[in-house]
Amino acid sequence: MSSRRLSADARRFLAEHVGSVLQLELVLLLARDPARAWTAADAASELRAPAEWIGGRLAELATLGVAATQTDAYTFVADGPWAPAIDEVATQFARRRTSIIEAIFG
Repeated sequence: MSSRRLSADARRFLAEHVGSVLQLELVLLLARDPARAWTAADAASELRAPAEWIGGRLAELATLGVAATQTDAYTFVADGPWAPAIDEVATQFARRRTSIIEAIFG
């Protein structure tokens, strides 16, 4: 599957809001279990990334409506404006990782 087969919304989400594979993996981590609240430290440990960087990306996701804040933690907004696009990207990332990576950097 080429990135052209992604919906326009999925392509737009990747182009406008995802700058790296790690950033996508953070989004997918939240989306995997919308009921789970992730602190920056927990997500950083899971993704093996700097907590400060993760914290900044979580705040950006909250601004986009992808994540909701709960004290010092974040959850995925399953009914948010980007949720269908993220679900599509998650499905294709699991099946055709290279195509999604190309879409991020293309």
